[in-house]
Amino acid sequence: MLFLLFTVGFLAAHPNGGSHFAALGEVLQENGISYVAYGADQSRAKMEGRIEFVDISEEIPLSQLDEAKLKDKANSLAHQISKEADLLLVDVGTPFSKYVVEALKAKNVEVWPYYDNFEAMPPGDYGIISKEIIQLAGRALYASAKLSDEFGIGYYPLEEMDEIYALKGAKEKKNSFFEKHHLDPSLPLMVFLGGASDVYADAFSTFVEAIGVGIPGWNILLQRHPRAEEEGIRDALMIQGGPITLSTSPFNEVLAYADMVGYYQTTAAFRSILLGTPTFEWGGFSDCFVYTGLIPQINHRIELERFLNSPYCPLPNVGLKLVGFSEDWRERWLRFVELLRLLVEEEKSL
Repeated sequence: MLFLLFTVGFLAAHPNGGSHFAALGEVLQENGISYVAYGADQSRAKMEGRIEFVDISEEIPLSQLDEAKLKDKANSLAHQISKEADLLLVDVGTPFSKYVVEALKAKNVEVWPYYDNFEAMPPGDYGIISKEIIQLAGRALYASAKLSDEFGIGYYPLEEMDEIYALKGAKEKKNSFFEKHHLDPSLPLMVFLGGASDVYADAFSTFVEAIGVGIPGWNILLQRHPRAEEEGIRDALMIQGGPITLSTSPFNEVLAYADMVGYYQTTAAFRSILLGTPTFEWGGFSDCFVYTGLIPQINHRIELERFLNSPYCPLPNVGLKLVGFSEDWRERWLRFVELLRLLVEEEKSL
């Protein structure tokens, strides 16, 4: 492969994009391929220490900018990208990414939205804006190999599971965790993984109602989505004064100590499946884990009690197949880069 004078660009404005682009950037580094990365808000922590990147929200987080200022920033960044990259992968799920794609349409840069979800357009704002960005660009590169035979890489950030595995064996840390949250260490822990959309909020409200005054023999904890606050999701208010405790710990720590995990459409739930933790989906959305029978869908308290009394563990290897993970994702990614390099060279020669 000849990659002289060819630079790949990454724009991560969403946390998931940061995780994925860090891994893809590392592969480029290992193969001597030039890249430039731009990170904003929570995506920066995912790339920190793994790949070099330009912090585009150092002064003011994107989440604090109004639409006019977001568009101005997107136009300015698009101009910079057009001078620095031949190919840009941009994550989906945020308005800023959409504005950058719009600004780059008139410039000589190959723009490919990068769809990191393994569900095809889930409900809520993420699915809506992802669809808009992909339609705007007229194409997409998919993390999941199951979503596209030709343009699916087959990547999932399994390396981020290492911390969880280490925490599972740390008994002293687990004791401190239970003490900090005022949980009964003699009882198992059920964790509900929060979302960042109105449809999630509606589903979670029915879960809170079903829990009522609690479930005997169980600690119950809500792990809020990292963007819940800025999206105005009121799930923390729903549980005030009730039997569900609000987590104040990092996601990985909570998942490591969970004996049962519930959720409404969030890719984060896949990590509980990788751990083999009994997992259920609440609220009516049938994702790939539900409709294949890997985990149950539960909508009522009586169904939940039945599952708590007779839980079963999901099979991690089956889960990996369902999300479209491929062991050769590195090779698939490099083949895609080579394909785009040839396309860019052909266009430049015209």
